[in-house]
Amino acid sequence: MVYDRFESLFETALDAVEEVYSMARTPKMSFGIDDGLLDIVALVGITCRHPVIRRRALSFMLSSGRVEGGRIGATGGIILKSIIEKEEDGLLQVRSSADIPAHRRLRIERGEQYASLRKIRLLLSRTPNDGPAVVEECWIHMPKDMNAVDPDTSLGEGMKEKLVPDVVFGCGSVSFLIEPTRQQYMTMARDDFCLPIPRI
Repeated sequence: MVYDRFESLFETALDAVEEVYSMARTPKMSFGIDDGLLDIVALVGITCRHPVIRRRALSFMLSSGRVEGGRIGATGGIILKSIIEKEEDGLLQVRSSADIPAHRRLRIERGEQYASLRKIRLLLSRTPNDGPAVVEECWIHMPKDMNAVDPDTSLGEGMKEKLVPDVVFGCGSVSFLIEPTRQQYMTMARDDFCLPIPRI
């Protein structure tokens, strides 16, 4: 609930993103090692619980068609939409951040993308008022693809355990599968891209 007091900053961040997006020569695509527009919008969507601000971030991710390196706005949008639905499920009205109690708020502990299946597996945690954190598994279905298989119907017994995610992400890091047969990943942590700035 600590982020609830930053709603005006979240709105300012979205204003800035939308302004930059509208001025970009190629608004749909960007490639760089720095944080892009999608990272900013995703941060707002995940941390801000105000329904209007959050849905504004969701709308940008789902409708902009933005791709930044390996990040696809629609993919992040589908993840955010799922989290919003889980947090608000069963609540009568959500008009402000305060309407989502602390024990309903989710945090992504780990995500695994299975591109060939067009699915993402999330491990989400929440902290109840009177106990330890609870971790729950959630599978998100990506847009249908003709080449995708459905793991619930198309894979034989024991095959689900042999699936290897092509992307694994968590707080501050992401790993990309570079050698499937040996299950080798290239991992990038948030600190890998910090450029030192000399003090004057």
